[in-house]
Formats: sequence, C-alpha cells, structure tokens
Amino acid sequence: MDILEKIKKYQPAEWYVEHTPALPINVSGIVRGFTSGLKLKEYDLLLCYYEKGELDYISLIENQDEIAKLILAKQQAEPNYWFKEYADYLKLKKQIELNFKELKNKDLSKVSDQELVDDWQNFTNLQWQSRQIDALLDPYLFYVEKNLPDLVKQYISEKKLDLDSQTMIDILTKAEDPLFMNEVDLELVEILQYILQDNELKQRLIDDRLDWLHLKDHRVSEKINSHLDKYCWLKVESFYGYNQYSFTDLKNYLRELLNKDLSSEIARNKVWQQNKKLRLQFLAQHDFDNELAVIAEIAPLFAKWQDLRKENSVMSTYLHDKCLTELARRTKTDKKYLAYLDIQEIENFLQGEITVSDLQKREAGILLVFEKDKPHIFPKEEISHVLDRIINCEKLESEEVRGTSACTGKAKGKAKIIIKLADMEKMNQGDILVSTMTRPEHLPAMKKAAAIITNEGGITCHAAVVSRELGIPCIIGTKNATKIFQDRDFLEVDADNGIAKKSS
Repeated sequence: MDILEKIKKYQPAEWYVEHTPALPINVSGIVRGFTSGLKLKEYDLLLCYYEKGELDYISLIENQDEIAKLILAKQQAEPNYWFKEYADYLKLKKQIELNFKELKNKDLSKVSDQELVDDWQNFTNLQWQSRQIDALLDPYLFYVEKNLPDLVKQYISEKKLDLDSQTMIDILTKAEDPLFMNEVDLELVEILQYILQDNELKQRLIDDRLDWLHLKDHRVSEKINSHLDKYCWLKVESFYGYNQYSFTDLKNYLRELLNKDLSSEIARNKVWQQNKKLRLQFLAQHDFDNELAVIAEIAPLFAKWQDLRKENSVMSTYLHDKCLTELARRTKTDKKYLAYLDIQEIENFLQGEITVSDLQKREAGILLVFEKDKPHIFPKEEISHVLDRIINCEKLESEEVRGTSACTGKAKGKAKIIIKLADMEKMNQGDILVSTMTRPEHLPAMKKAAAIITNEGGITCHAAVVSRELGIPCIIGTKNATKIFQDRDFLEVDADNGIAKKSS
C-alpha cells in the first residue's frame, strides 16, 4: 500500500499530535528509536511534519496504548523488571555523557569531512540506542494520563475513602530523585553564598557591576567555571537550537536569588527527599491492586528516567548545532537550511546529491514518515490534504479549555503564548504561561507565572513536576490551549477542576 494511503486509512481521532519548535537534524536520531528497535513493540508509523522551524510530531494512539499495556504487564510479571532496565540505561547514559564531553571540546575545523560525518553519526547512534528504551516513556505517560484519574476515583469510591483524588495522584507520582533543575538551582545557591561572604563582590552583584575580572582570582571562580561547563547545554532549545549558557546568564540568575530566602530555595530543591517517605507511608495505608498498584510502583522511576532523557535531548541538540556550524563553514551554506537534512543525508549533501535549493524548499514544509528506520520524505504540496485530516480537524470556537489538573489552585492573569525560547521575553511576573508543552529552557518564564496551561503532557511531564515544586496552578493535556487563547487574553484558571477560560 502507498504510504500516504496507509496514513489516510486512520481516522483523525486515532492520531496524537504534539507541537514543538524543532528541526529535522535534531530529531533525526531520536525518532528512529520509536520505529526501529524499540523494546517490547515498535510504532507502526511515526510522522514528523516540519514547517519554518516548528514540528507537528504525530503518532498512533493505538500504538501508545498497546505499548503501555505491555509495560505494565512486564512490571506486574516481574516487579524488578524496569529497575533492571533502568540500571542498564544508566550505563548507556554514561557513554552518552563521555561522548558529549569529547566532542564538545573537539576542534572540528581540523578534521576531515569523513571524520566529521563519523563523529556526527556516532553521537546520533547513541541517541538512537537510548530511544530504543526511553521512547517507552511516551506511551506509558500518555496512558497513565488518560487512565490514572479514573483508577484513583474508582479506588476511592470502592474503599469509601474521604480522600481527594488529586491529592492521591500527586502522592503516587511525586519524584523521589533530584531533577537536574534541582541540581542547577542548588549549585547557584552555593555560588551565591560564596559571593555573599565577600562584601565587595556582594555589592557589585547587587549593583549589577559584577564581571569576570572581579572573580577570576576569587575562590568561587573555580565553582563558576565548573558550573558553566557542566551545564553548558542549559539554554539549548530542546529540539531546535543552541544558545550559550554564559556568565551573564549565571549572574542574572544570582541576582534573582538575591530577592529570595536561600533556606527556602534549598528546602524547595530538596523536597524530593521527603517524597519517598511520604509515598511509602501512603502505600502502607492502602491496598492497591492491578494497574493502580503497578503504576504506583514505577511512577517515580519513570519520572526520573524522563528527566535523564531530557538531558540526552539537549546534549544531542548542542552537538548537532556544533556540527551544523562546521558544515555551514565548510560549504558556505546557511545552517538554518542544513538543519533540514536527515542524519543519513549528510554525505549525500557533501557529494552534491542534495542541493541547497532542495533544503530551502523543505523549510516551507516537509513530512518525514518513519516506517522502520528509513524515512519517506514528502514536500508540503504532496501531503497537505493528508495532514489536514490529522492536524487541522478541530473546531476552535470555544472560550475555555479543559484538561488534567497537575497542580491545584486558582489564578487570574494575562495569557502569554510561550513556544520558542525567544517568546520568553514577553513573559512578565503574574502572567499565565500557555504552551504546547514546557521544557527545561522555559524554567525562567515558569517561575514568573501565576499559572501554567499546556496542550500536552502527562501527570509526570515537565510542566506537572515543576508546577508542583513551585506551587503554581497547572492544567495539562488541554490539546488546544495555544489555539483557543492569544497573547494578552485575560484568563481565569481553575486548576482544581482543570478548567481555564477567557474573562473580561
């Protein structure tokens, strides 16, 4: 069957659509893990539609549900199964980190074309290998997002408990390990504490007159250098592009911390230490069975696993950008067009089989359909009628959205649509952050938000985890908040009931 005919046979409701800033080269190795070598069962099809730096990532709900059930069945049959898989994954994570350190410090201008291609393929293949296991997180999270609320309500009803279902979900899904955002914040607090011990440096920071010249001989300089090197990928836009995490960024974060109670900041970033005790006490008081018991067992593990996967993604984008920059220099080609190459096409481009003109056309719209490892590539004009059935099938006449409560509470404020990193400049204190999904690079904007609303995400997604830590009302999984709301719409957010609506 022709691949486009195969896509058309599925109804719009059978596809799950995620939207994010992304470029093909940055996602190239990642998506292959879903359709080639994915543990338990591969996705039958995966669609990636790119247009002007943004991606609609389209997967089959049927595949998600099938894989999620296999994940839960494995855990039910062998309670240590996913903990063993995670231990093996940590070994691969270490390889990825070592490869990243080696390549980020390598002078690519001094290597041959073939060595550049080989280096590029090596770290992409490591990402591919990691996705062959951590891609399972997506179907698990989507399935839990849909089913956990009903499972919890059913349990509460059967046991006749006087217990709020959202409270129970929060306890069962809390992270029991530090996320990298906790580690970053704690290091920043430590650096600030060193600076505050020196009155001259403290005053320079307060007056925004602190620069590297004043710190280079100070004992805190080593900690700052180590921090900037360790988290050099911190401002990478997950699947889109590289932004340098600089001393200026660090200084701005330190200035923000000046207005906060450092003891409270330390406690907030160590709250995960209390979560395991709280959860174990809760589990000891309740007798879960079947799916609810299995989800409760692995929820914290998968939350940490998801965080490690985010690190892998931003490290990969960092390296892709470095290689793209070198390829652009060698070929005198704008790297924004080179980013529309698939990883398997780099040699073809170097050999002249793919031209800059071909890549420029791709920027206007291109669909990559993954079936096994090799993508089928279609220009926009060939597939617009197919995509309309999937992406543009919703009626958007409502004044409100409904989703899942990730963190309870109510708030009012102006909507700010935050998709790309550049959008964060428009975010002010007390605004309502509205996004397709949040990612680590959105954290500065999230800290300003009175509430967070996302189209996508499950109960352990980035927005859910961060909103709970910050105590910000959050609604996830609305599907279309970024289409219903516009910048400066005044919103009322009722995260207790999962509703956000326009207000006069």
